[in-house]
Amino acid sequence: MEKGNEGGNEEGREGVFDFAEFFMEKFSERKVDDYMNYKIHKHGFTWQISPTKNTHENKVTSTMRALCREFEQNYEKKFDDICRTCASVDTNSDNYMNILSELVDGEPTWGRVVAIFAFAGALAVYRLEQGHEKDVDMIREWTCSFMHKHVDDWIAKEGGWKGLVKFYEQLQERRMGGWWSIIVVVIGAVCLEALSVIRR
Repeated sequence: MEKGNEGGNEEGREGVFDFAEFFMEKFSERKVDDYMNYKIHKHGFTWQISPTKNTHENKVTSTMRALCREFEQNYEKKFDDICRTCASVDTNSDNYMNILSELVDGEPTWGRVVAIFAFAGALAVYRLEQGHEKDVDMIREWTCSFMHKHVDDWIAKEGGWKGLVKFYEQLQERRMGGWWSIIVVVIGAVCLEALSVIRR
């Protein structure tokens, strides 16, 4: 009898809705939405299906914007070339996911999370410049899906998105050193590896 109850309890636990996972997924989606919306509007485009038109900037979103902005400013030419090369091959789910998978191969870091956001925003702008508006929604969907599957659990272990703010504050204290260059080299290698796979 007790065994039966234990089995029932296990089944019950399996059927319980995981609110923590749900909210982490939604938080990540909102961060992706905010940054892509910010990046697109900054370049003079209108995202017709913008899921963040009624949201407001907060400490986390402003931190992500600042990190991505500094990242792109320091390595604008190199990063732009990488995005254009990736987009010129083909923009589809498999290619995009391959790039992100290579980027977070192993344990994610806040630096790699910033790189994911910067890449998504830059690629979305490039596709808009090329007249491929529908790709923006797909890039958003693929990025959110990847975050949920491969990054959200790590963010939860790091104390949630407030960990990004702490990471930024620590970077400011030591003025980043060679951090950006390391991340750019990683992205460059990732894109080249993904492109070599795509072209086979």
